Amino acid sequence: MRKALVLWGLLLLVGCGQVDPGERATFVKWGTMYQTCYGPGLYFYNPISTNMDLIDVQVQAFEAKDLSAATKDLQEVHATVVVNYVLDGQNCHRMVAEVGHQYREKVLFPALQDALKAGTAHFNIEEIIRERGKLRSEVTKALQARVRPFYISVNDEGVNLTNFGLSKAYMAAVEAKQIAEQNVI
Repeated sequence: MRKALVLWGLLLLVGCGQVDPGERATFVKWGTMYQTCYGPGLYFYNPISTNMDLIDVQVQAFEAKDLSAATKDLQEVHATVVVNYVLDGQNCHRMVAEVGHQYREKVLFPALQDALKAGTAHFNIEEIIRERGKLRSEVTKALQARVRPFYISVNDEGVNLTNFGLSKAYMAAVEAKQIAEQNVI
């Protein structure tokens, strides 16, 4: 009976966690993070002193809606951008220690805003519509450079400009011009 109680007591002090494919784990013992990322498998640890933290290292999508930027000819554009990214599975412990799990809000979103503004500044409004691929390429390169130091990877096809909107003033001016041209005929 006493051996059974001791065995149950020991089992209560042993935590068990599973890391699935596409995930990595970090362990924090008494507030100190282990300096490695653990791959898929089953891990036993002391749940009183240690916390297991899972990080998804599969391709993930981040959507930013209604980002605004100015073109080379100072026209305002609004865009919805989707970024496909991957967290570095070898350095996930550094990413969690330096940035935390709010990396989308702290790193990805501001970097995307900055990359979009930098990219649209090189194009006139007509060029953005005609040469969307070039803009996408510029935004991707700028974003890659900004997020790489935070252990986030964006591949060359990772940025998708899914929706563009022009300012109401610009659209009204285009409509007025078309009406004037039709009235001349």
